[in-house]
Amino acid sequence: MEQARLAVARHAAALFWTDGVEKTSGDAIALAAGLSKRTVWRYFRSKEACVEPLFLVTGLRFVDFLRAWPRDASLERYLRDTLGSLLKTEQEINDGIAVARLISRLKTEPALRSAYLMASAQAEDRLVEVIAERARRPPTDFDVRLCAAAAMAVERSNFGFALLALIVSMSLQIGVNYANDYSDGIRGTDDERVGPFRLTVSGLVPAAQVKQAA
Repeated sequence: MEQARLAVARHAAALFWTDGVEKTSGDAIALAAGLSKRTVWRYFRSKEACVEPLFLVTGLRFVDFLRAWPRDASLERYLRDTLGSLLKTEQEINDGIAVARLISRLKTEPALRSAYLMASAQAEDRLVEVIAERARRPPTDFDVRLCAAAAMAVERSNFGFALLALIVSMSLQIGVNYANDYSDGIRGTDDERVGPFRLTVSGLVPAAQVKQAA
């Protein structure tokens, strides 16, 4: 089902680029995809929504890329060493080009922008899972969801700034965790703590080093 929707999305994206969104009909999309118009409308609520799966699969590739980030590597190092391999196949490269073309028309095509925002919201939910796992917090945690929302909001305007937002927001969260660890440890708040492991109260790391990390 999802692969069929993605195939339609690729045809729709090509038609939107060559003929324009306004001049592309549902009939034209169905013909290009080799499907009946009835099938296309069963898959999608509008002709502009036909490209949602393409927006989504491109966004999820980046989310999955972050999911594979090793815990023993900094994000900057991981991106530097592996970002060039984000798009591995010819199809993935073509999808990226198609999405870039569609994004260039969002300002003049409100309905197309709606499809983009719908796909971004789904990708944001997946990014919440990645950040929650990385920070060892529940997906419902406010800071986790704020981090994901900030990264996706910037991604919608500039991919490069999205990476920067992710680095900054996660670094801030890690810094806050260290600060809480240090302050609770030296005040004795953690003496009878039940919950995640803490560095200061355990004595595993000197309090001064925890403070410096924060």
